[in-house]
Amino acid sequence: MVQKLKLSHVNVVLEIIEAHAQNPQFSALKVENVRAELQAGQGLGFFESYSLLVAFILYKAFDSHIEISLLATNPTKEHHGFMRGLLEQIREIKPRREIWLEVHESNLRARQMYEKSGFFIVGRRFAYYPDGGTAILYNCL
Repeated sequence: MVQKLKLSHVNVVLEIIEAHAQNPQFSALKVENVRAELQAGQGLGFFESYSLLVAFILYKAFDSHIEISLLATNPTKEHHGFMRGLLEQIREIKPRREIWLEVHESNLRARQMYEKSGFFIVGRRFAYYPDGGTAILYNCL
């Protein structure tokens, strides 16, 4: 079931992020950054059994577009379509608006999922992440 995230979900969001600690895109995140994202933007989560968060998206909705700032799936629940479902929900928030996100160049599974979901590469930010990795910028209508 998809629900809006609240600030009270910060700990479970952090648990999912911690499970991805080896991912350079998440390695520099701090509790205060995630808390600020939850306060400043909006979030959607896919919950199993009303309480178990299995995937989430944090985003900011602007008049012209939606910017996804952070998204992740519990590693034990990957490949079940939860993230794809959340991306569909984001599209319904502001139909016919562009959706922007970025991903570390080495995260090939995520990149494949975004491309299968209709996202396309629109740019790169070289040496963007703390490990020197490039951010791949994606857009979708």
